[in-house]
Amino acid sequence: MKTKTMKRSEWWRLEECIFTTKEIDDNTEAGLIQMKKLAKPLYVSYNNDTPNKCIADNGYSWLQVARKDSHVWITAMFNENDELLECYFDITNKNIILPDGESSFEDLYLDVVFFPSGQIDLLDEDELEDACVNGVITQQQVESAYNTANILMDWLKKSTNQQILMDFCKETYFSLKQ
Repeated sequence: MKTKTMKRSEWWRLEECIFTTKEIDDNTEAGLIQMKKLAKPLYVSYNNDTPNKCIADNGYSWLQVARKDSHVWITAMFNENDELLECYFDITNKNIILPDGESSFEDLYLDVVFFPSGQIDLLDEDELEDACVNGVITQQQVESAYNTANILMDWLKKSTNQQILMDFCKETYFSLKQ
């Protein structure tokens, strides 16, 4: 199972950044990666429904929020103009909350992306299936991942919840930005 860290120190693309973190409560940590220099910008296209777009480049920032008792890890991506591009939700087996940005998660491969337009996409079902077929995760973990993703997508379908999410991400982003 893949493990990813809040600092994203394992990410080859990130050459220089400013990283700040804050404890939101005893079980929740937020971290902000302000990208100063990337080896190469990151362009994505999800489910072939969205145009190829940049989600990481010099001047961009990624806000990450993780709760100890959750199976979701949020990454809110902002461009160089502080505009929210998307909220990317990694579905996790476990979030490990540690001080000073040392938090990490065990990735269950399935992801949900939310765009400020209200569009919601379920991603990487093929990665989830491959991980199960190859014995990296169990069938029970596959079912848990889908259950978590479905609950999240149902929550995101409500416009009031979309606004709550975007307001929270923007407020937390600006409280951490230097």
